[in-house]
Amino acid sequence: MATIDNTGNLAYIYDEDSDTWYAMAGTANATLPYVWSASHTFENSVSFESVLTSQAGINNFATVAARDTVISSPSNGVVCFIQNLNQLQYYSNGWRFVGDDVKLSTKSATHTLELADGGKTILVNSNIGTIIYVPTNTTVPFPVGQVVKIVQIGSGSVNVIAESGSVSVRSRDSINRLAGRYSESKIVKIAENEWVLSGDLNFSENIDVTFDPDFDQIVSAPNYDIDVTNESSGTSIVVNFAGGTGLVRKTVIGNSTFSGQNYRPGSIKTVLLINGTGTKTLTFPTDWTFLGQKPVSIDGDRVGVLSVTSFGDSASEVVASWIVEV
Repeated sequence: MATIDNTGNLAYIYDEDSDTWYAMAGTANATLPYVWSASHTFENSVSFESVLTSQAGINNFATVAARDTVISSPSNGVVCFIQNLNQLQYYSNGWRFVGDDVKLSTKSATHTLELADGGKTILVNSNIGTIIYVPTNTTVPFPVGQVVKIVQIGSGSVNVIAESGSVSVRSRDSINRLAGRYSESKIVKIAENEWVLSGDLNFSENIDVTFDPDFDQIVSAPNYDIDVTNESSGTSIVVNFAGGTGLVRKTVIGNSTFSGQNYRPGSIKTVLLINGTGTKTLTFPTDWTFLGQKPVSIDGDRVGVLSVTSFGDSASEVVASWIVEV
């Protein structure tokens, strides 16, 4: 019987018109390196693990030693999969595995979680009370199992609460405030509209709070944080009905125009207005309803208190009152 040679030798056919040889058949030589010059896809749906452990598209090694033998002088950006560790690695001034670093995102004001926050650590750096809102699945479709870490690095308190009543943020003793500066917590999505908040929470201050009946969020509480800011001449003073705390202190050094945003039923804001030397003009939204006379100015060296209550979701449903030092 004739001997069959099945080594990687190719057969060719010659095209005289184009003076080109075309390969007809043969077997791949497993000892030669191949370069993928076009995009490749799987014929059927596969798992992430299948992609990592496939023989194409990624450097695949049985062990770290096998990797180091082949990639002896790696450059930044090289990616490989180590089979015995079940680990995806990349080279960045040294071999690191995916997940051993922390992607940071800094926020200095009230923030609603978005898809870009998934898997990150949010650093809340503010000297006033701040809220991290957890959105509905319809608004922001985080996958079940998504984790977001939250670290308070500013002096202002940090609360993690649901954006609406259709979202549940569960935590031990229903505490949703971080313990204080440099405390850390994490929030995990366990169902479509259900999250669990855990970590260094303020368990020592388990106090009753008043919740917005429509939005299931804090609208008032004892022990407010106080926002102390200077509003320059001509700068608008924005009353934010959605975030921060109920008490706000403003030092006015010029004519000031008030405006509102994020109107929500049941939200109450009280503004302590401190004026220095000279009379300052005060301008308020025309749709706000004032109990008594709407102020047009504040005299020099005077203190006034503005109280505003939102009974709906527009400026026309705001009722305000004003008391000034005589």
